[in-house]
Amino acid sequence: MDGVVVKQQQGQVIERFEAPITVKVILEELRESGYRGHLIRESTQLRVPPPTVLVPGDVVVLVEKRPREPSWFDEHDGLPSASAFAKDVAEMKKQLGKHDPVYDLGRNSAPMPLVLAHEAFAGYVQALDSHRLDVKDWTFVSRMMAMSGYFDQDVDRQAELLQCWKLFFEQNWPGKFKLTSSREPDILIQALVGGEWITVGIVVVKNEVGLGGEPCVESLKHYGSHATSRMRDMHWSYWTSCLPVLILEVVGPTIRVGGAIFHDSPGYEPFTPYLHMLKFLQDDEYLTRLARAIVAFPPAIVSISAFYAALAPMQPTQSYSERAVEAWWPSLLIAEKQRHPGLEVSQFTRQVYQRTEKRLIFLLKYSTGEERLMKFSQRYGADVHKAWSDAGFAPTFTIQTLVNGWKAISMEYYSPNTGWIPLNRLEPGPVNREHALDPSSWENCRQAVVKAYQSIHELYPYHVHGDLRKRNILFNLNSLKVAFVDFDWAGTSGDVRYPIFLNPNINWPQGVQACHPILPVHDKELLKLDLNLELNLWTPLERLKPCQRPSGHGGVHCSG
Repeated sequence: MDGVVVKQQQGQVIERFEAPITVKVILEELRESGYRGHLIRESTQLRVPPPTVLVPGDVVVLVEKRPREPSWFDEHDGLPSASAFAKDVAEMKKQLGKHDPVYDLGRNSAPMPLVLAHEAFAGYVQALDSHRLDVKDWTFVSRMMAMSGYFDQDVDRQAELLQCWKLFFEQNWPGKFKLTSSREPDILIQALVGGEWITVGIVVVKNEVGLGGEPCVESLKHYGSHATSRMRDMHWSYWTSCLPVLILEVVGPTIRVGGAIFHDSPGYEPFTPYLHMLKFLQDDEYLTRLARAIVAFPPAIVSISAFYAALAPMQPTQSYSERAVEAWWPSLLIAEKQRHPGLEVSQFTRQVYQRTEKRLIFLLKYSTGEERLMKFSQRYGADVHKAWSDAGFAPTFTIQTLVNGWKAISMEYYSPNTGWIPLNRLEPGPVNREHALDPSSWENCRQAVVKAYQSIHELYPYHVHGDLRKRNILFNLNSLKVAFVDFDWAGTSGDVRYPIFLNPNINWPQGVQACHPILPVHDKELLKLDLNLELNLWTPLERLKPCQRPSGHGGVHCSG
């Protein structure tokens, strides 16, 4: 219909209004939907005063005073106080037990792995394995272990904890420990950045195990409130970063360290289990683990403080129209963007139940025109990928080992613009696919895939891929070549197993089970099932268990 069109600054249409209508009425209507700001004419970019009457065909742009709040913040506002929420099992189940929980705690959903999200978290986890303890460290740990006695109330344990931390932290660290009111965390750790105090750590203290509610939930409620205030205050720490904070739980004589970030909602990850700080512990290995967990905390706090200091803008009171997309990126990608200022990054998503989940796969477009995919995984069959790539059946790639077993895989991007299309988008069918082939072309495509797999299998008969579904096979509409991707589970038959979780909605071949060995016959049977092939692709030798196979094939052994 004809009328007045109101757009966002990015170009999306917000609303169409029947005309004639005044700017004042439009702004009132938009305010009810959560939008605030003023209007400018799209043609002249000049501000339109509220009394102005707009007529059919007018196009105006809303310059937002602040962006529309995501619905999560209203949901968070409706929660009980942190202490009450942590004690209410029914409310925790209601808010945290659904597919889209209010906090990502790893029970029903999970945030981006925190060691990827921020270097301070990666440094802390690395120190858990490698920090060399000295006399100063052991002195600090012994003071913490002295706290394993009984205290009359929470505030007494809080005060003792404060004394320990203050003595150990670097003298030149521009920060403070703040005992707070009942509606805030027990202790806030804050850094002085640009003349203001920035929260870098949240500490929750319970006098004894089982008293005062669930400390993790209480910590995240406090963190959620922190993120809410930073967002509504238009504070740069929220609008330009993932808002990293370290979380310390002291529960009686135990301690646990974790971290929190904010993407679409708060996400938490524990870096340690609950560790006993018992004064008379007599286990050297356990003591070393405990000591590293404790003494690695202050350097991580200093690291987050330095991050905020480097991030702080010259004009901290500036307004933001949208959150920086880098807030969702792994720290490695942020560093890549700094090295290549013209870099464009897109993140892949997928639908999980009714929630859109961001995947750890990114498309990188450089100013030179080069395009690459970067994915992050804790498991990757680099040897198989390399062999198949050298044979011409997979993209070239490089791999970088990160903290905690994570790997960053950067590979050449087989783009649709150069003819490469996944098979699941080529298959004819009732679904309207942009690149769907006619039945004859689809049959030629299937035969090309079979031939490609047979060729690579003849070269490497004991290589297994593990997930040869259509979505992981590319076909080039121009050259008619085939390429295989997604080598996360790949390896040598008998050496690699399926992961602990397998998607139950996939029609896996017989014999495929979580944690069981991946066999070549599984690849071939999955290929047959997914492509609806009638061919006999396997040989009797491949039906044997790994330990029954002839010797002489490097790396093959019986693994149970």
